[in-house]
Amino acid sequence: MNDSITEGSSRVKLIAALTVFVMAFAALAFCPADTSDADDAIEVSTWDELQHAIKSASGETYITLTEDIKDDSGDDPATIERNVRIYLDLANHTIDRQNGRLFELDEGHLDVTNGTLKGGHADKGGCIYSDGGQIKLENVTVTGSYAKEKGGAVYVESAIVWIMDTQFNNNVCDGDGGALYLSGCDLSIRATFEKNSCGKNGGAMYFKGGEDRGGAMSECTFKENSAGENGGAVALIEGGMSVMACTFDGNYVQDSGADGGAIYADDSKMVISDNNGSQSVFKNNKAPKAGGALRLDGDEYQLKETVIEYNTAKGHGGGIYINGESEVSLETVRIKNNHADLDGGGMLIGGDDNEVSVLYGIEISGNTADRNGANLYIRSDIKLKCSLNLDFKSKVGVDLEQQGRVFTDGLDDDDIDPTKVFFSDNPNYYVGSEGGEAKMFKSGTSGDMSDNTIWIVVGIIVAVLVVAAVVYVVKTRKP
Repeated sequence: MNDSITEGSSRVKLIAALTVFVMAFAALAFCPADTSDADDAIEVSTWDELQHAIKSASGETYITLTEDIKDDSGDDPATIERNVRIYLDLANHTIDRQNGRLFELDEGHLDVTNGTLKGGHADKGGCIYSDGGQIKLENVTVTGSYAKEKGGAVYVESAIVWIMDTQFNNNVCDGDGGALYLSGCDLSIRATFEKNSCGKNGGAMYFKGGEDRGGAMSECTFKENSAGENGGAVALIEGGMSVMACTFDGNYVQDSGADGGAIYADDSKMVISDNNGSQSVFKNNKAPKAGGALRLDGDEYQLKETVIEYNTAKGHGGGIYINGESEVSLETVRIKNNHADLDGGGMLIGGDDNEVSVLYGIEISGNTADRNGANLYIRSDIKLKCSLNLDFKSKVGVDLEQQGRVFTDGLDDDDIDPTKVFFSDNPNYYVGSEGGEAKMFKSGTSGDMSDNTIWIVVGIIVAVLVVAAVVYVVKTRKP
């Protein structure tokens, strides 16, 4: 196998392993050593009582709602100070606050379970704002929150965030992050995001990384979220993220120059994969410019056990658009039935410095484009780096910006027939082989020929020789 492929794949897998390890370690911080004090929880039934209980807290404090709370006062939020750990059990009740934020953390700890957080309005983090500290949400619905600048529902900087079995619905931000804005955080999340929106980037989530910080999303669902600019569901900026068995359905971006109907990733490290046999799925996502499902720009990305289908881009890359010195690895990925109004219905690889490695189980077929490259369109002189077991259930349609050249690297092995893996999207060209690698040949020109073509040529040669022999015999025969 090509050494560069092995090294690149190993590097991305190491990144994924480290990310998951960090997330698992971070999650341990949310496991209190002793929960016996929960039996002595403070019971509250009004916003004033909740504020007073949190303001008076020291150390670990357990609070339980006894009924729904509604507040329109616009008073200051309930603030959790440093070294205070609040465990709030909503007990299947709702806190509804239409004026002002609900909770603010100054390096404190907030653990909310079993109920609904509704409303909340602020410049940043309509429902929850945290600068440092730790946040845990479990079995919670967060809905109807609004922020003018960042994080419609939740804004967090430099904190540990653990979210499980939680729903974010109908949250809005004029800036980045319709539901979540996370900067420099460790994130572990399993949640559903539906119909969240923002005016800029990350319709559901905006995640900006930091040194030794990263995120892990497992079995999340992103449905019908929207962004004005990039990343209809998720905008990942300079971060590390593991995406396992997540579904992105019907997300979209709105501005004419916007990219990444589901995910927009810039200068990031991301692994998209399965979990316990469940694949990651991207379907019905839309972008006005590039990357109906995914726009990958710079750094390292790995896709494994992933389905990308029925996504559209009005520009390039109906399924995936790759640009900006990216290293991308594809393994057991199906890219089908996507469409681009311009180039690369399934996937477009742009720029001069991208490196795309294809391993086994790749199918890029059945896509459409109105201009070039129904399935895979490769700009410039980029080559696909191939593993030696690529032809296992692999089928890839290809069109090249620069026709008539070898477009693979790593298939120089007698056991691999590139014509069984790759086929041409351009009717004026066909895929043959040169030195074991796949090359695009102009129709009607010589190239590496199939077995049938060889036998036809041999037959023609034999026929010519037979005719020549007969003519010779006739001419030299004595009367």
